[in-house]
Amino acid sequence: MRRLARRVGVVIATPERAVGGFGLIPLISPRHHAIWSLSPAEQDLRAGLAGKWRNRLVAAERAGLRQRVERKIDWILRADLAQQAARGYRALPASFTQAWAKCAPDGLRAWRVEDRDGQRLAGLVVLRHGAGASYHIGWSGAQGRRVGAHNFGLWHAALWLRRKGGACFDLGDINSEDGAGRMHFKLGTGAQPHPLGATAWVVPN
Repeated sequence: MRRLARRVGVVIATPERAVGGFGLIPLISPRHHAIWSLSPAEQDLRAGLAGKWRNRLVAAERAGLRQRVERKIDWILRADLAQQAARGYRALPASFTQAWAKCAPDGLRAWRVEDRDGQRLAGLVVLRHGAGASYHIGWSGAQGRRVGAHNFGLWHAALWLRRKGGACFDLGDINSEDGAGRMHFKLGTGAQPHPLGATAWVVPN
């Protein structure tokens, strides 16, 4: 991390696990991510879903929702920006997602969820890296939220990753103070809290 700082200047990093030592100045206390293991068999993954989460998935399946690969993600990026503004939070900029898609086309996968009539209800973007993947963007409209489109989309994304050999699915931050609803949604998959290292200022020398 210090070698990286010497090359690019000031670096603020959140390591995957706790690290310490000279040149690392903690700024923010450690947080937790929801990590969903995809190694169990599909029926065991489904059995591991929380009851309410599974009920939402079943309702979406009975409603005849469909998930399709999305090749044009601009609308998802716009919807995500609007969602951030409406809910009062910030995430990585759209340019980050676009750069990832350009540098690693096989490392980004996006889907849209539709109803029987082809109406778009939800969209999600997953970034693949190594033996795992990260849940990068998730958006659902009002109708999609009513029929469990988000649950449907995330479940089928996990199954696709599992078929591709993915071992784990990082669903992101679960800071309960900023988003209890998002925390319960992520942990409802059966994902487990995983502690990260403290966010630190990395001093080059």
